[in-house]
Amino acid sequence: MRSRFALLFLSVPGWLGCAVLALLSTSIAHSSEAAPKADAQPPVAHWKFEGGDVLGVWQGKGFRQVPGPQGPGYPTFAAGNQAMELAGQDAALVVPDRPELRFQKGNAITIEMWVKVRKIREGQIVHLMGKGRNGTREFGDNNQNYGLRLRGGQGSAAIGFIFTSAAADGQAAKWHRWWSNATFQTDTGWHHLAVTYTFGKKDSLRGYIDGVEIKGAWDLGGATDAGPVHDGDTLVIGTGYTRGTAETLDGWLDEVAIHRTALSAATLKTRFAVAPAPAPEIDRSKLPGGRVLVELCEKGVPQKPCGPRNRLSRRSRMSRRYSASPSCRNTMWRPGCAGIVRRLLCCVLQRWCGCRRGRTGCCSAGSVPRGCSSMAKKC
Repeated sequence: MRSRFALLFLSVPGWLGCAVLALLSTSIAHSSEAAPKADAQPPVAHWKFEGGDVLGVWQGKGFRQVPGPQGPGYPTFAAGNQAMELAGQDAALVVPDRPELRFQKGNAITIEMWVKVRKIREGQIVHLMGKGRNGTREFGDNNQNYGLRLRGGQGSAAIGFIFTSAAADGQAAKWHRWWSNATFQTDTGWHHLAVTYTFGKKDSLRGYIDGVEIKGAWDLGGATDAGPVHDGDTLVIGTGYTRGTAETLDGWLDEVAIHRTALSAATLKTRFAVAPAPAPEIDRSKLPGGRVLVELCEKGVPQKPCGPRNRLSRRSRMSRRYSASPSCRNTMWRPGCAGIVRRLLCCVLQRWCGCRRGRTGCCSAGSVPRGCSSMAKKC
């Protein structure tokens, strides 16, 4: 693991000197550890969206091939890497049934993919992938072999897994749905999502966001040792059984894969890697005296995901060191990396202005970042 610092320089006159505020961001580098032998098996289905290698047929007009995550910001991807953009409607990759795409009791599965969300409403459930439940005359709509989903929150999304257990021993078929407790921020670029599960082992489900294993809970049907319904229904990527806007991804997909094994946590940890650009050098001779200069350096830096949202506690504790008041602390609990940066600046401005209360132009509008105007007025 390696770390970088995004630096914010504030220039103030005389004895206050030049203060440097560092906001820590973490980059998980590609691990060189060898994966277990079971993980060396290639996926049984892999969609790279590079052109001619797509398994299945795209339907609709709301999709197009576009540049995807690439190096050097995403070092596991080559320059020129392509992805698929979905417009949130009229887009579905339909894959005919194949034996290797069917899973039954005793089979292990891993579904993984890179996802970038443009828009998802709070409470909206987006179907990233699902086999079965297409409402056909032959198979009906109570036959979900497996599915991976997103559920929208307030600027965030949880990942979910769903399947229908097969009727057995006088018990009817039943739906089973799992959601992650952790979420990822939807405005922070590309994220790697994965779930692993062994059908027939109720406690075997594992979820991963950006290489980090996360907890979750079954909110429908509960955990079960029953196997799933499995038949010849099609697999659909990018949308759900209705093909409507509420179920269709508004965003981008890349490197979608299905494995007939449960990949290890060590292997999935290596999937996610970002490499933020080095912080630019600051020419202190150009810093204006007697005023506050704030620079947010974003050019050349990938949209660094915050990671699973339940990992923000350490960042929040660090942020509190720069808090100037209880109200300022409360604002920093709001989601989003950019929001945390802005609120840290608000706190610094509040503290500095508090020392200079009564001075003309202490917190002028031009020196306050967007979103901090209310804090500046207090000065």
